[in-house]
Amino acid sequence: MLSVRDNRIFIPSLRDGAPLTGPMTSISMTGAGVFFTEVMDVGSFSELIGFLNVTTAGGSTLDINLQGSADGKNFDDLVSGADKFTQVTTTTGHQLVKFASNFGKYIRLKITLTGTGAYVFSVYLAGKG
Repeated sequence: MLSVRDNRIFIPSLRDGAPLTGPMTSISMTGAGVFFTEVMDVGSFSELIGFLNVTTAGGSTLDINLQGSADGKNFDDLVSGADKFTQVTTTTGHQLVKFASNFGKYIRLKITLTGTGAYVFSVYLAGKG
């Protein structure tokens, strides 16, 4: 008998205060700053897989970190080493990352841009129950 798992695709959305708001699908960001996505409830999932597709890389740096929280208000960076997206500078392409199962009930993404470069990218998360 096959077991059925609860799987879901999350499309993170930039929250108010970022230079843009809305889903991170082919989003274009320019200029330095630290921005956050809306909070996502992933408490029923045991595994997350992140997909990053960069179609334009501006030459400064783009960092995308997963943050976790138990209460949805206080967040900390969760990933280190191989469990995070690699910093993007001048190279376009795809990244696929399996995040450890200790990400907590709530997550968000922290996007850090340095310099004046422009980036066009998409981010998706697949939650597996």
